[in-house]
Amino acid sequence: MKTLISIITLLLLFVACTETDTNGQTQFLDPNTIEQGGYRRDALTSEQLATIDTLHRIFGEADAFTKEAWVDNMRRDLDPDRELGIFMDMARAYEQFTTGRSLSAEAKKEAYKVVLMRSMSSPEEVKARLDLSHLTLADADTLMSYMEIEPQPVRVVAE
Repeated sequence: MKTLISIITLLLLFVACTETDTNGQTQFLDPNTIEQGGYRRDALTSEQLATIDTLHRIFGEADAFTKEAWVDNMRRDLDPDRELGIFMDMARAYEQFTTGRSLSAEAKKEAYKVVLMRSMSSPEEVKARLDLSHLTLADADTLMSYMEIEPQPVRVVAE
């Protein structure tokens, strides 16, 4: 997995990542077994950098990564525009869910975990793998209902 492996590794230590195998089947992988690839581009566009600024602001409480880490990961990504689009859908859902709610930092981290997992898997698969302490399954359902994109399993590329 070349896409944001650092973020996924940190957040999904107890949840497997998904990928589609050569037969079109989704598999769950241990993110600790996947190595980050090299850089695919020297720099990002100003639009991509602005999107990263937005994502860093929205997910700042729930995601410990610096803006520099986001940029580094996107420089390694096969298709940063696709990946940033997925994260923007996650951000819209996350903001819609968290705005106006009094949520602890731990609950916000769980909300981020829910949208991250949902970006890769169906709501049913997410609920089957969730281990929540600060949100309820009803909260997770509500949060996932705000996402517009279809699940996009992480693409793993052998180099």
